[in-house]
Amino acid sequence: MRPLEGGEMNIRSTGRVRVLAFAATTAAALVLSGCSSDGATEAGADPAASSEFQDASSPREKLLAAMKVTNSLDPVRLDTEANGAHITGQISREEGVQYMRTGVPGAGEQETLVIGDDTLMRYSDVPEGFPFTSGTWYRVDANSPLGMQSAQLAAASADPYASHAAVEDALVDVTETGTETIHGVETTHYVATLDLDAYVAASLQALGSEVDPAQIEQMKALMSPGASSGSTATAASSSRSCRAPRSR
Repeated sequence: MRPLEGGEMNIRSTGRVRVLAFAATTAAALVLSGCSSDGATEAGADPAASSEFQDASSPREKLLAAMKVTNSLDPVRLDTEANGAHITGQISREEGVQYMRTGVPGAGEQETLVIGDDTLMRYSDVPEGFPFTSGTWYRVDANSPLGMQSAQLAAASADPYASHAAVEDALVDVTETGTETIHGVETTHYVATLDLDAYVAASLQALGSEVDPAQIEQMKALMSPGASSGSTATAASSSRSCRAPRSR
């Protein structure tokens, strides 16, 4: 990985952890959207997915159907918090562009921009001893381990149903806990419990990575600190109410 103005920098281990964290948090966030506050289908949403949400009866079916609505949209915006990190971003599969901003208390902020086959990273408020210069964009060498992992992540993100399949296979339980208003929109609040081992293994496979115990434990630690083999994790999610579009 090197700054755009030149120079070389070897940060394979740090980059590897960042990519795994990005993958784990993005897929596990279960950020749901796709419908307007009055229940109408949002522009660009798949009518079949919206109809499936309307017909769903159980919290599990509602959650999975809402994910399908989100996956049918392009671009998709992300705004979530996980393990103290605030993550915002946008993914446009059609244009092949992904942008993610991650802020971690005490560890500064990281921006990741993927345009086609190019991956760029920038850091701010870099802690002392961190091998980066604040405010400098770094280009990831496509042939480096980090570059290849970034390409795998971009390819997996381009498949909107990869994370859905991983969640569906690992979903242990979903509970509806009531309603809440987010950014002025009334939503239904769900709490999902995932089998971490099953979810992480499926996520690594979707990324094209070899599934080995060390990687599974690393991703589990990023998603749920202190997690051990066979453990589960809960994720709170909110979904706007959806309805099938009216016939014209």
